[in-house]
Amino acid sequence: MNNFIITTDYGTDINEYFFKKYNISRIPFPVFLNGQPYVNQNYHDFYQQMRTGAVIPSTSLINPEEAISFLENFLARGMDIIHITLSSGITGTYNSFLTAAENLKEKYPNRKIAIIDSLCASAGQGLLYIKALELQQAGKSYDEVNTWLLNNRLNIIHLFTVDSLFYLQRTGRVSKTTAIIGTALGVKPIMYVDNNGKLLVKSKVRGRRNSIDTMASWISQLYDNANNPFVFIAHADCAEDAKYFAEVIQKQYSCDVHIAEISPLIGAHSGPGTLHVAFYGSARP
Repeated sequence: MNNFIITTDYGTDINEYFFKKYNISRIPFPVFLNGQPYVNQNYHDFYQQMRTGAVIPSTSLINPEEAISFLENFLARGMDIIHITLSSGITGTYNSFLTAAENLKEKYPNRKIAIIDSLCASAGQGLLYIKALELQQAGKSYDEVNTWLLNNRLNIIHLFTVDSLFYLQRTGRVSKTTAIIGTALGVKPIMYVDNNGKLLVKSKVRGRRNSIDTMASWISQLYDNANNPFVFIAHADCAEDAKYFAEVIQKQYSCDVHIAEISPLIGAHSGPGTLHVAFYGSARP
């Protein structure tokens, strides 16, 4: 196999099946609870603390020094790197890795370093990452994988819904008035990731189950299962909703559904009960 590695960050949500199948290399983002670093990997505990209001989570981007340390690990072993970052529409980490790559190219002039802005998040970023690993395993060259990522990242379609509007209000995505009124009326927003990698509200429906069914119905308008049969679902401590969602999708479409947990990096901003689906399509909404 070609001597290059494909790496990513914790913006990528994938399940244990793929961890066992591929060489997964991810760099974590700093996550804090009440200002203190969060190191516990028990996602259920993290979301339970959010539900009780016992903690206020926050995150920060990966800085250039951390990016250099991560990338140099592989360069020093004689490996070229394709690194896939969380969308630049969500975090500035892409720029940190660009800075890191420029610095490292001086020290490792014979090594290739490609920094790919995924324009994706969570399960969508996971879907893009796994496809890149599949191409590498199939014998595709460094340049072929790099080109595929740049040409196909906008074909990863994302749909999200959340259980509570207050987390979106805290991060400025909806107003306080909208959060209060929407919560009283049981309004659940359905969001998508646009071509700039930004998370936007597409529609608002009433009721949790209705929001899930609506997302499932929209898949038929956007899904291209001829090119990639995978559908990835990610959830923030709402496993039963994710299971129901997967069953609905499998009944309606011929596809391979994988369920993963949403990491605290994403969940800190969207809250417990976030449900996300990602799949391959011809164009984003």
